[in-house]
Amino acid sequence: MLTQPVLVDFSSDAMLVIPDRVLLLDGEGATILPTIQEPAEIGIDEQGRVQLSLGLLAEAGITPGAELVAFSDGDGRIVLRRHEDAVRDLLERGHL
Repeated sequence: MLTQPVLVDFSSDAMLVIPDRVLLLDGEGATILPTIQEPAEIGIDEQGRVQLSLGLLAEAGITPGAELVAFSDGDGRIVLRRHEDAVRDLLERGHL
C-alpha cells in the first residue's frame, strides 16, 4: 500500500499518487483519477506478454521504466518487485 506521495513524470503531463488518490497534473490543472482498490483482470497474449495499467503501477508506487524482478510464488501466482527492493530484502532477510 502506498503511504507517501509519488510523482510519476511524463514528458508533458505528470501523475501525483497519494494514498487513496491519483491526480493527473497537466497545463490546465489537476484531475482526480480513480484508484484500483481491487484486483484488475488482465490477459496474457500469444507471446506471453502482459500489459499493466498505469493506474495499477502508480498505486503500487512503480514508475514506468522501473526495473522489476519477476518470480513465481506458487501455483498461479507471479510477483513483481522493484529491483532495488528485491535485492535489499534478499541481502537483509535472505529471501525475496
